[in-house]
Amino acid sequence: MKILVSGGAGFIGSHLTRALLDRGHKVTIVDAFVNYAGGDFYESFDYRKKLIKGAKLFKTRASDKKVWGSGYEVVAHLAALPIIFPKKGDFYKENILETEKVASFAKKSGTRRFLFMSSIYAQGSYRGIPYSEDMPLEPTDLYGASKGAGEQMVRFFFFDREWEIVRTAGIVGFGDHNRRVFQLIVEKHPGLPQLTLTRGVVRIFVYIDDLVDGIVSAIETKTKNEVFNIAGGVTTLDEFAKEVKKYIPNLEWKLRDAPKGELIIGPANISKARKILGFKPKFTLETAVKEYIKKFRKYGHGA
Repeated sequence: MKILVSGGAGFIGSHLTRALLDRGHKVTIVDAFVNYAGGDFYESFDYRKKLIKGAKLFKTRASDKKVWGSGYEVVAHLAALPIIFPKKGDFYKENILETEKVASFAKKSGTRRFLFMSSIYAQGSYRGIPYSEDMPLEPTDLYGASKGAGEQMVRFFFFDREWEIVRTAGIVGFGDHNRRVFQLIVEKHPGLPQLTLTRGVVRIFVYIDDLVDGIVSAIETKTKNEVFNIAGGVTTLDEFAKEVKKYIPNLEWKLRDAPKGELIIGPANISKARKILGFKPKFTLETAVKEYIKKFRKYGHGA
């Protein structure tokens, strides 16, 4: 299939691009190459360049008209402002308006299927039972609200065609640079303050390869107009750090109780993805950390 991946040079996008190319798809990526985290936070663009080799590249915003000169059978819209404090841009502009423009261009150019990369954050704080796809959207932060709005935008533009939505959280793997907590634990160095981790809270984790397998299945499935949770296992940050310490013995951290009102993301139910997509995560906490450390030592600042 002829597929456009927006944000295709990003953390998830570059891995997805590689998987699609390896499966014989013709892939075009569009990426503005904006580092929202600022600076050069342990990024290995050489590693991402290896992943996207073989794809056609537009270095611009996904809403740039020149990207849409030829039609795409499938669009996978991953480009977004990540869940960090933005140094430039804002969630409304980057995640809502941009999704509206991309979905509109995709429909006008004849795209048959539109996949939107959403987040468990669109459903808000953990409510004591695993997240399921049919739970109401009750976001408690701007990032989650922007992802929820993006979901509705896609449903609106592609109501008469095909759309798929993937929700996830807690991605583990080399190639991120947005200061997410799992990355900070693995890639911490002496120049950073001591790690402070939330005590006891159970969190989703999913290794990047498993996430990509789920996204590819959502793109290729004959099912349409579905939402899928794609997740791996669960861990606490303390358990994750202890696993990392097996490979980085000098890693140290302190624990704190979760501040009142802090958004907590708990486990997700993946039974729907198992049944419809045949999704089965391959990486346990132990193998996810081991593979991350292996890649980090080969390609990262600790090489």
